[in-house]
Amino acid sequence: MQNEFPNANDVCYLNTGSEGLLPLRALRALQEVAVMKQKPQVLGDSQYFEMPERCRSLVAQMIHCAAEDIALIPSTSYGMSMIAHSLQLNSGEEVVIVEKDFPSNNFAWEPLRERGIKIRTVPFLADADQTGRVLESLTPPARVLSLSVVHFFTGFRYDLKLISEVCRQNNILLIVDAIQAAGTIEINLQETHVDALCAAAHKWQLSPSGTGFLYVNPDLRTRLTSPVSGWMHNKNAGRFSETDMFTYEPASNTRRYELGTAPIVLFAAYEQSLKVLLESHIPYIEEHNIKLAEKLKAFFRELGWKQPATPIPSPFCSVLPPEQFNTADLLRSLAENEVFVAVRANHLRMTPHLYNTDQHIDRFCEVMKSVIMKKC
Repeated sequence: MQNEFPNANDVCYLNTGSEGLLPLRALRALQEVAVMKQKPQVLGDSQYFEMPERCRSLVAQMIHCAAEDIALIPSTSYGMSMIAHSLQLNSGEEVVIVEKDFPSNNFAWEPLRERGIKIRTVPFLADADQTGRVLESLTPPARVLSLSVVHFFTGFRYDLKLISEVCRQNNILLIVDAIQAAGTIEINLQETHVDALCAAAHKWQLSPSGTGFLYVNPDLRTRLTSPVSGWMHNKNAGRFSETDMFTYEPASNTRRYELGTAPIVLFAAYEQSLKVLLESHIPYIEEHNIKLAEKLKAFFRELGWKQPATPIPSPFCSVLPPEQFNTADLLRSLAENEVFVAVRANHLRMTPHLYNTDQHIDRFCEVMKSVIMKKC
């Protein structure tokens, strides 16, 4: 599998939480369909309809649901906003969100204030009590809980199964932003009830920007109204030779959230990236990535650098450097040595994926020690 990622052999790339590497087979598929655009007469149902359907099926395998529960979407913001505006909430009901969650999650709910919907924010503290803090907030008139299963700059991973159980007991809808989980953490929607879940694919799913998925639980789907419509929204989209394509009849499955012609060049790559993930097996990827992240955490514990609490391991290592270190300077110094990480909310964030090895972690630690010595 390492042959799929030649860039991983050239540099120390530990920044999948920002942007994942594109597998070679995904690049070839993207190029192949892009070239076909020069001769559009060779394009047809195979690209415009069958390929997206294969992508839906592969996503469904990855998160353990039915393909009809999946829509292909361009971004997490799109998916979260679609759900927020499709729910039938009444004035006075509450949506519970989490402080310092990524804006694509929280901003989706803000326009609902104009309808009299209340937005209640749970404090986010990087400690072991964060899941409990969320659970304590699930009291009337809460109707929806919306959160990221893995927090984007600390790597805190919620106990999704426990949260799901409490939400069901209290008749609260659970809406999940899984962009920092899908492709690196096993998500089994047969075992954990989630009402809706979405994730852009340019990070851990190793696909180009502009790809991703939205899952909607069948029980919720029957109660939603779509705030927008387009030709792919329709049940009979693609049946060009039949007159019923002119009859407005929204699809009964989650595909109703796909509005227009699919970006087939991007989805050609997405299909191959999903195959790479499934061939590598998500449970193995999760174990591998957490092992590398734990090795990084041990390195920083020896340095005495502060780390957020992560009672459930995640594929993140996030540290808050001592005051004498400027995170932008650290980022720049690491990049000069071809070691690539991220800075989020003044935290130095390392996010290894399946193309990383123990040798990458050793290289990071060696370079980091050198950078620290020069700064001291």
